[in-house]
Amino acid sequence: LGVTGAASLTVPLTAANINGANKVKLLRIALSPNTGACADATVYRGMVFPGRICTVKKITLGCQTPPSVGTDVIKVLKASSAGNTLLSTATYDANSLTANTGTAMTLTATGADLALTATQGIYAEYSAGTQTVDGIGIEAEIEIELTDY
Repeated sequence: LGVTGAASLTVPLTAANINGANKVKLLRIALSPNTGACADATVYRGMVFPGRICTVKKITLGCQTPPSVGTDVIKVLKASSAGNTLLSTATYDANSLTANTGTAMTLTATGADLALTATQGIYAEYSAGTQTVDGIGIEAEIEIELTDY
């Protein structure tokens, strides 16, 4: 790469503005079978480890087929199955999901619960009750922003 003539930068290059878009990452946790119905009275669990210091910015739940009529709940927790909730409520009623549509969750107002160390994970759980229609393809998508730049 050659430059001829005068060259100047009006904005100095810093770590803050190089690859700024790369600071946001999407993580997915599958919470049910993708090809078959969930079994009644079964708990589906998953965990993801960002591996970096980060802040949870958004959580979206979605499914191919939502469960109906059962007592079906989803929870998303910091670090482990015993961690603090990342949602504004302890659980979300999975019967409120809509097929093939993402549902944005309201996050906890406790900022410290949304901040993860490089070794902490995000735990999600779908507890399937006895449903009239069994859920299929339930997943949690978590948007994080890396903060260790």
